[in-house]
Amino acid sequence: MQRRGLWLGVLIGLVIGLGAQAVPVRSNSEDPDALKQQFFKPVAWLLQKIDENYVEEADHQKLLVGAYQGMLSSLDRYSAYWPAETVQEFEADLEGEFGGLGIVIAWDAVNKVIRVEQTIAGTPAARHGVLADDVIVQAKEESTGEVTKTESFKSVHDAVKVLRGAPGSKVTITVLHGEGGAKEEITLTRELIKIPGVRAVEMVDAEREIGYIYIPYFSKPMVDDLRKAIRDLEGQGARGLILDLRLNPGGLLKAAEDCANLFMRGGVIVSVKGRDGVEEVHRARRTAPFPDVPIVLLVDRFSASGAEIVAAALRDSGRAKVVGESSFGKASVQTIIDNPTIPGTAIKLTIARYYTPKGQLIEGKGVPPDVEVKLSEDDTRKLARELSMKTEYPPISPERAAAIEKRAAEREKGSAEPTEPATPEKKEEPFKDVQLARAVEVMAQMLGGKTTAPAGLEAAAAAQK
Repeated sequence: MQRRGLWLGVLIGLVIGLGAQAVPVRSNSEDPDALKQQFFKPVAWLLQKIDENYVEEADHQKLLVGAYQGMLSSLDRYSAYWPAETVQEFEADLEGEFGGLGIVIAWDAVNKVIRVEQTIAGTPAARHGVLADDVIVQAKEESTGEVTKTESFKSVHDAVKVLRGAPGSKVTITVLHGEGGAKEEITLTRELIKIPGVRAVEMVDAEREIGYIYIPYFSKPMVDDLRKAIRDLEGQGARGLILDLRLNPGGLLKAAEDCANLFMRGGVIVSVKGRDGVEEVHRARRTAPFPDVPIVLLVDRFSASGAEIVAAALRDSGRAKVVGESSFGKASVQTIIDNPTIPGTAIKLTIARYYTPKGQLIEGKGVPPDVEVKLSEDDTRKLARELSMKTEYPPISPERAAAIEKRAAEREKGSAEPTEPATPEKKEEPFKDVQLARAVEVMAQMLGGKTTAPAGLEAAAAAQK
């Protein structure tokens, strides 16, 4: 069986549900007789009874797929069976370019809905304020008028087939925002999704010589882009750097490690532990090109996986301060294994979990910030739109930005039809990124010789809770 490497984030989606009955006694994979008695024999009995008694002739291939789905989904939310179509989509995703809406999805088989795991900044979904924890219950293909309710789906691939389509085509999704949130219909134009390396490279405070870079995803081209961006900002006089990892769902382990290697001169980046308890330690090289530049990292509750590894590594090594919210808490290792029993398919299996350099488990806990600054649900959706506009490449035009903001304001007001341009008196206040503002203040303190956030900043952050 071929292992395709370690993976920290998923673009195709995660299969949830379809539970299987647990085997009462754990089998020893090294004892063929134990496996035969405790597992294979009960399964063979079930297949025999299906063949003898089921009302229709059963398709053994479908039963086999169902067995794979049930067993793997009973392990955790990340392990899954991948049909051939999903394998092909995954391979396309790793290249950093695919067609669709720009969301990481999971199929909730119990509630028959699509759950949004993450959105990727700069994509159609993020521009319209779709966030993790949103639920999609219906999709309408605008070109045909065909309406598909998620209750008819059987797997995550059914969702992928409905949501993806030719670039330029439109789909209207019915979304429930958050837990018990309001229902909204959003029409999205599918795009050829190009996962960006880094974006929004700018001097966020030229007077205090502070540079800013947004990293939306840990993809193959990210590290080279980041290295060039830092050199560019240094050329503009930047002495301190703010790296924005908010709404970053993760990506490739190697890209995350390479990112940490830009700033750490030795030390532990992350530790990996599997079921055998053996610790695999990933250490930074001693040839970091930027070992001394002061860094502030911005994270939020949607920063996951690779973003959490980088944040913990730079924080624990003393190379950076973390500002924002506790991160998502997704840091388990999946590997993709080709399935020889059904050619073209694969299984995604959780094989280990990640620990910070200080030995703290990230999975289910997240990385807490040094300086906490929380955003409301509404401001987080505005942030998603803001970062999406920053992430556009080429940069989004002022006219298009204004049109996007106008449509967003109309949705928030519950307007079904376009309204006249807002008068100056009615114009909404622009989004105020208080997390970024706090990061700038923390960096200013660091450049002034103080390595910890002043008490005033921490008190103000606590007052916003």
